[in-house]
Amino acid sequence: AQRFNTITGAYEFSLPPPFNKSPILAIAVDSLGNVWFGGFFSGLQKFDGLSYQSFSTGSDVHDIVVAPGDVIYVANGATGLTKIDTDLIPAQYTIVDGLPSNIILSLALDADTIWIGTGNYLSRMDGTGFQNYIPNELTSNTVRQVVVDSLGNRWIARGTVTGQGIVYRNPGVSKFDGSNFSNFDTGITPGLGFLDIYSMAIDRSDSLYVGTTSNLFRLDGSSWTNLGLFPGVFFTGSPSSMGIDSNKKIWVSGGGGLWKLDGAVWTRFDNIDGVVIPYGGRTWAVVVDKTDTVWFTGSGSEGRPIGLAKFDGISFRRFTTADGLPSNFILAIAADSSGNVWVGTDQGLSKFDGTTFTTYTVANGLGGNVITSLAADGDDIIIGLGFRYYIG
Repeated sequence: AQRFNTITGAYEFSLPPPFNKSPILAIAVDSLGNVWFGGFFSGLQKFDGLSYQSFSTGSDVHDIVVAPGDVIYVANGATGLTKIDTDLIPAQYTIVDGLPSNIILSLALDADTIWIGTGNYLSRMDGTGFQNYIPNELTSNTVRQVVVDSLGNRWIARGTVTGQGIVYRNPGVSKFDGSNFSNFDTGITPGLGFLDIYSMAIDRSDSLYVGTTSNLFRLDGSSWTNLGLFPGVFFTGSPSSMGIDSNKKIWVSGGGGLWKLDGAVWTRFDNIDGVVIPYGGRTWAVVVDKTDTVWFTGSGSEGRPIGLAKFDGISFRRFTTADGLPSNFILAIAADSSGNVWVGTDQGLSKFDGTTFTTYTVANGLGGNVITSLAADGDDIIIGLGFRYYIG
């Protein structure tokens, strides 16, 4: 991972081993600007702008949250929960301390309470103690994701997860209002399908959107609405990413092209500026910027990458190496607060200001040319570096 300062044009840090050869799964920034990150087989690192400090967590780092007072909580894949106070001395919590499992999949902060999604029930840490919610309250022992709405309700995505030789089942969605659970089990709850839950998002009006294997659902109050079978599932699979514009139109990437859900009507866009996304082709990395322009990428016939594509509400435009991109094979897209679009390729990072592409590679100080993920932090860009891989 690297932070690219778009004002100075400088890379503010590069990674030491093993992170320069290992995927990063979680990044968080505390109030002092320290960057905390971790990933596969590499523990936890803190970067203060000048130097790194390593913390051993004993396993993969799945999630990191920063609590008030810059207390750091770390979700570990097999060794429980790590807490790092301002004294920088790690405290480890496991099943011995009351956690229901040492497999921690996700974390969510609610005031001074940490909600913990584990491979064996939901848990809450308030102070130093744990309160676990057993199956007769929460109807599954696998928590895939936790989100908190503006009223403080905690929404829990329960999915089918395989870990350490065990398959955890009974997918669905649960709501916890601070006192009681409301469980929405797939295949049982009216309006909610029989499918596995993969993702959730809450819009500005507190409506909950749920992505499943092949459908999208919305919960308004207590009523579930099936927004429809994702048509792209009949091409090459389920939705891989979504963006919601200011009019609540949902833009979805997946098999057979770019898809728009407007109310109950799906529209497929398969001719992207002269390139047809056929059966077997797909799109990915959808981003909707502040002007409601939709940016994405994908593959056309024979798996050939289409470059960077945009839709301004009227027409499509593609940008390729002929326009200044270093490669047509794009892995990640992000839009910063100034309206620049950042493109991660297998041949470097490129910034598009609406007119010109400016590319940065290892020759400019980038730690690697294969950009696997991007996130905008105001006008700064957080860059995830990885290995070269191929689709097809």
